[in-house]
Amino acid sequence: MRRRSLALALAAGGLGAAINTARAQEPWPVRVVRLVVPQAPGSPIEIPTRIIGDRLSRSLGASFIIDNRPGAGGGIGSQHVAQQPADGSVFLATSAGIAIVPTLQPALNFDPIRDLDPVSLMCDVPSGLLVRNASPFASLAALLAHARARPGDLTYASGGVGSANHLAGALFAALAGV
Repeated sequence: MRRRSLALALAAGGLGAAINTARAQEPWPVRVVRLVVPQAPGSPIEIPTRIIGDRLSRSLGASFIIDNRPGAGGGIGSQHVAQQPADGSVFLATSAGIAIVPTLQPALNFDPIRDLDPVSLMCDVPSGLLVRNASPFASLAALLAHARARPGDLTYASGGVGSANHLAGALFAALAGV
């Protein structure tokens, strides 16, 4: 965890240096920068975004604020950013789950490929499969045996339909045949 935090801090420092280089050409930021996180506070995307925003605020002497806009598997916040002027004051911090949002939420009026441009990879967030320590599943094999013997008996938590951890769970279930 310490090594990952150091790597994240160094990456944020490098991003700050790149922005300082661009700053010499044209003043930026000229106003508060909003980093929109399409997930709830405390999510795996929000935490590193908050760290990077704080680091950028300190290195650039400007305000970078976190704007949580959860809902629709990330679609609410993503659509909001897609509708903002391209003036460098609003950025989206999201996961790979954004690729499927238009398919799962067709009522949203945006296309991530057409309406958004990637800027930088911020971090790599691992996923894991966890159970309570009092669980009868001491191994993945035991969990899968139970799931196969009693279909529909087990559930898992995710950040919502279309979120990266929802899709990871669905892919795991499909590949495991449960």
